[in-house]
Amino acid sequence: MKSLPCKYAPLQTTILPSLTQFGVLGLLIIALSFLPSLSQAQSANEKKEEAKLFFANKRYETTLSLLQSTRALYRDDKESKFLIALCYYQLNQLDKALAQLNRFSEEERSPYPELWLYYGRIYHARHQFDQASTYYKRYLRTIRPGHNNRQMVIEDIRRCANGISLQFQEALAIVENLGKSVNTANDEFAPILSPNYNNQLYFSSIRPGNIGVPRRDNGVADERFGNLPSDMYNCRISRGIWGEVQPMHYLLNGPNHEVLLGFNGDGSALYYYKGRNLQNGQIIVDTFKRVEERLVSSTPLAVPMDTYRGDNNPFFYNDTLLLFSSNRPGGYGGSDLYKCSYRRGRWTQPVNLGPDINTPYDETTPFLARDGRTLYYSSNDSKRSIGGLDIFKSFYVEETQRWTLPKNLGMPINSAADDDHFKISGDGFTAFFASARKDGEGLRDIYISYFQEFLEEMEWPANAFLPPPPSSQVPERKPLIEDPSFQPTTPIVTQPDPQPKVEDPGFGEDFPVNEVIKQPSSSTPTPSPIPPVSSTSAYAPMYFTQGEELTRHTTKREVLDLVAQQMGRQPSLVVILTAYPEEVTPSELFNLTKELEIAGNYLSSQGVNSQNIYIRAIGMPKAERKGQCVEISFFDQLGQVIPDDLPVVGKRLEAVEPNFLTNSGLHYKVQVAAAKNSITPPFEQGLDYVMIERQMDFPYYRYTLGAATSYSEASSLRRQLVRKGFNSAYVVPFVNGYRLDKKLARKKMAVYQDLRNYLQLR
Repeated sequence: MKSLPCKYAPLQTTILPSLTQFGVLGLLIIALSFLPSLSQAQSANEKKEEAKLFFANKRYETTLSLLQSTRALYRDDKESKFLIALCYYQLNQLDKALAQLNRFSEEERSPYPELWLYYGRIYHARHQFDQASTYYKRYLRTIRPGHNNRQMVIEDIRRCANGISLQFQEALAIVENLGKSVNTANDEFAPILSPNYNNQLYFSSIRPGNIGVPRRDNGVADERFGNLPSDMYNCRISRGIWGEVQPMHYLLNGPNHEVLLGFNGDGSALYYYKGRNLQNGQIIVDTFKRVEERLVSSTPLAVPMDTYRGDNNPFFYNDTLLLFSSNRPGGYGGSDLYKCSYRRGRWTQPVNLGPDINTPYDETTPFLARDGRTLYYSSNDSKRSIGGLDIFKSFYVEETQRWTLPKNLGMPINSAADDDHFKISGDGFTAFFASARKDGEGLRDIYISYFQEFLEEMEWPANAFLPPPPSSQVPERKPLIEDPSFQPTTPIVTQPDPQPKVEDPGFGEDFPVNEVIKQPSSSTPTPSPIPPVSSTSAYAPMYFTQGEELTRHTTKREVLDLVAQQMGRQPSLVVILTAYPEEVTPSELFNLTKELEIAGNYLSSQGVNSQNIYIRAIGMPKAERKGQCVEISFFDQLGQVIPDDLPVVGKRLEAVEPNFLTNSGLHYKVQVAAAKNSITPPFEQGLDYVMIERQMDFPYYRYTLGAATSYSEASSLRRQLVRKGFNSAYVVPFVNGYRLDKKLARKKMAVYQDLRNYLQLR
């Protein structure tokens, strides 16, 4: 038991002599009467010391329980009352933390200076940046100039200033927590969407039930203060809710830390980290072998990463590029991002991405979009972050060989906490990431973001689907695994490659991709006939010869002027310009698309918003072709009534018979490619329902195949395309000929119930 402070010593000397007059018996009685209070005082002190030990080891619930179990601590002890507030803060109970701090500041004449620091942190976590900055500055005024926390708090003030400037920025996405069915009061992180199923997500977690014994950060077993190792999990979305969490196979999860890192190009192999702690281990590859075919030992991935040197968070792009973060010597400070490429059968040495990306702070968890140029990563650079690690975006400019100035994705994607492991799904609209924000379930949670607009960088670049030269044999490429005893049931890298590869600044070389699939038109259901629109309509099909510009012919220009006038009266209208070729060939379809652009540019010059001009060239079934022509139709984005004299897709014009599926009310197609310039389209001549489309404000031409009236049928077609090598293929819905993004699909769901299946809302 600690001795009393010096100021209480005189009190002891004056009391004790006076007690002798009572005699031995009196002293004994008095001593016995003090025993309960002495034992309670000792018990309270021991509890506080034990609670402080648990707090230092981040056992906040246990700390809180111990401190609140004794009145002498939670009511009368200054240090205990402050620790209770900090426990509430660490347990994400900000209201209780703030109330406890308020009581503490009212009851104590000289509260700890850290009181103002934690006021700042609570308001910072709530994105009340002005209040947070005020309390941070007040804390600085109470500590000495050389205090260890001074620089940290100055940087937090900078982050608050960044938050003030970013909080009025238009939100890029809607963000949701995946919920209690996935996230727990523990640690969930590193989400990775399945490469083959858009309703399945993988992640890693440190939670009760994991295999192994609790260990400290250095790997030493410690049942009392250690943490369980991380295991790998997967979950699914059903009826719009993520759940059905299951641990991965027991041959993958073991007594050590396992963290899923990614998949190879065709999804036939997964890469994961395995080690006694989260700093020093190996990167392992698994090829989904049957149990009886597995080796006793795991197969390390032969990449130039060394976790013992601080290399971690790898991202694999196209099986030929590796990005990772590292605090190895020679960087710019903290963790930096590095790259290495797989060339001519071997990996190049890691190269730092340079000062455009890396800073004296930490840069980590890189993700490279499909275009091979757009980089997402996390950084805690206080000049740009609003709190902890924020997610940034940068683009590599080939002409200058430089990265653009990183852009903070803003709120609500970023928060005052650490936000990292950001990855965009194949649809280009959704992304998953981990965040330690204080409105979550625990330490880190998995979040999903729904972007308002399609992310252009998720389109494949122009060379993505070029077929191999017919006269040359493409050389076989070596697998990433160098171990001669490794015999996967499915090769990790097959020829031709299942995913397109893009040329990048030091990121790889071009290579061809697979053949394409032809969807039989006989398997496509026929919609109900719809009465045609009269050929005397001002918007009747316009027939023309190849090379004839739509704006040169006086009659045709008058029609486009009528379109511009109508769209001026009803700004929510979208005009759909559809061209049908006489002969369906790749060059003919693309030429028609370019001719439609002339008409689209003319409409833009007449004041029509380019966002409301949608062009497409479609290969019709041969029996239905009646000459090269263009149809004009309309779609209303807000669902407003379209005037009766305006044609919509679904009201047949004479150029197209009623059974032409891609003009039905709701139908689905499968996108397989996109490019800014002309490419050899990935389809065979004569294939029905081939389409090249473009929104005039969007620089890419999109190539879609097939047509289906239900999402399940379209998904079946997508799976066929994936088996043929088009891993990037995804289903796209259309209503009255207009492509729907997820926002529009939700609006149309009441009319077209099958869209619930597309939106995974079953």
